[in-house]
Amino acid sequence: MSLIVDKEAVRKHLKELQNENKIVNWEDFVVTYKHEIAESCSSVDNGRIIKKLWIDEVTTICLEMDIKLKHHKSYNNWHVVEKLLLSKTTGSSQLPIPPVTESESVSSTSEQTSFGVPSSSSALGVKLVEAKKAEVLAIYEDMDNRLKWKLKSGRYVEDVMKLLVVELNYVHPVCDVVLDIDDDNWKAYFSAEDLYEIREHLDIEHETFPSCMQEFLDAIPKTNNISEIFRFILDKRVEPETNPELYWLVSSLEAVAYMFISKYIPITDQTERDLIRRVWCFIDTAFDFSELKFRSEKQCQGSKIMKNKKRKISAVERMDRQIHGQIPDMVISFGNYEFGMAEVAKEAANTKEINEGRIKCCEIMNAMLANIVETYPSLQHEMKIVGFLISGMKITLLELSNPFGFVKLLKREKPLHFPEHSMAFITRLFPLLKLIWVTKLDMEARLKQVLLAT
Repeated sequence: MSLIVDKEAVRKHLKELQNENKIVNWEDFVVTYKHEIAESCSSVDNGRIIKKLWIDEVTTICLEMDIKLKHHKSYNNWHVVEKLLLSKTTGSSQLPIPPVTESESVSSTSEQTSFGVPSSSSALGVKLVEAKKAEVLAIYEDMDNRLKWKLKSGRYVEDVMKLLVVELNYVHPVCDVVLDIDDDNWKAYFSAEDLYEIREHLDIEHETFPSCMQEFLDAIPKTNNISEIFRFILDKRVEPETNPELYWLVSSLEAVAYMFISKYIPITDQTERDLIRRVWCFIDTAFDFSELKFRSEKQCQGSKIMKNKKRKISAVERMDRQIHGQIPDMVISFGNYEFGMAEVAKEAANTKEINEGRIKCCEIMNAMLANIVETYPSLQHEMKIVGFLISGMKITLLELSNPFGFVKLLKREKPLHFPEHSMAFITRLFPLLKLIWVTKLDMEARLKQVLLAT
């Protein structure tokens, strides 16, 4: 068999893909040129033969152009071509979309994101409009290679992210240059080695948990008898004004023990609001003596400021209407600067949790980070924004920062679970309370950075 190859088009494409060292990664070429590769052959042709012929053809052209074609031993993205060849036999350019179930078919929201418009099933994805996609691509194209995040493989993280933008049909965190490496979409773009290198930067660093709080936890009887623990806590009263951190710890332990004694736990028919009001209330009270304010369902100022950044007075065209910022379930702020947020879903692993954990949290946290960095550019690679994703009785800590280049990296810690049985009171509740307190200390340290910044 032979290929129908437009060599001039291939040369032009290779020229666009090459880096400053005149290197092109084969896996990048495959992803960005997949449609032309698929069109060059029949759906019944042997995929392995097609692959070899294309490698030989592109290698020859690269030699003529003095470009080095770099192959990854175990990762080449050829599956995207095979998918297109398969679609030829089915007569469709896309794989079949499963029917939307009643539970997934949430009524269409009127909320419009920064980059798209709601689709008829907006809970399952928001269509990315072409004009906005062009804006996003322009952002990536304007990035200076000298400032990008370069991996050991020689690839720039931003360039790999741009490959996904080219393919985008729906709004995705990559539109904000946010990289969530736990998003399985990235497996088709980064090699296993690249992913491993990026994961080396995913650990979240915390402030030290106060010794007086640890000593109190160590003194609590190691028993499954909640009444015994409750009596011990009642005997250890402290003054909130003189020892606010220990008072919070004692009162939080007492409140949870009481929920067990009163049979409020295990959870039955409680709503999202019930979970915030009773089960997770110690997140709110952790900020009672802090300069940071914890508020429910308050408009995100960072989101509002970023959305209205391009407004100008009426001249040739009328002034745009003011756009409201997004409203997370909880915001942690100081004045117009926000350092954290929380989103709550009653059930884990449902559509709402996925959307809010992967999309909404990313967008809001990115706006919070951008709002601070725009005022204090010196904090660009130091500032970090916190997110709490609460799903029923589970909480996941998120952190967004810009450690290298232009990439905002989303980190997440292993989820922690609220105890639903007396046997798990100590093993689950203690790590949970420690996480909330040290994360509060983290945010206070960042507030100090902002207040001292010039």
